[in-house]
Amino acid sequence: GYNQKALAEIRNSLLPFANIGNSEPPGSSAASTVSSGVSSGFSSSSGNGLDKDLSVLPQSLNQLIALGYDEDPAVKALKFTGGRFDAALDYLSKKQE
Repeated sequence: GYNQKALAEIRNSLLPFANIGNSEPPGSSAASTVSSGVSSGFSSSSGNGLDKDLSVLPQSLNQLIALGYDEDPAVKALKFTGGRFDAALDYLSKKQE
C-alpha cells in the first residue's frame, strides 16, 4: 500500500546518510537492494531529500527528538527500522550503551 511505498522511498533517499559517523558496516543486503534507486530518487530533490522525507514521518521523528535524541541519529534510526517508532527507539537506546 501507500505506507510501504512511502517507507521505501524514505529508506532509499536516506541511504547516503546511513554511514555518516557510523563505524559499523552497513547491512550489505539492504545496501545492494536499494542502491539502484538512490541516485534517481535523490537527484530530483536538488540535494536536500530530508525535508520531503521528514514530512512523511514527522510524528515519529518529533517523538524521538522530544525524548532527547538529536535529529540526525533519529532520522537514521527511523530509516534503519523502516519507520517503526518502537524499533527506532530501541535502536537508539542500544547505540548509546
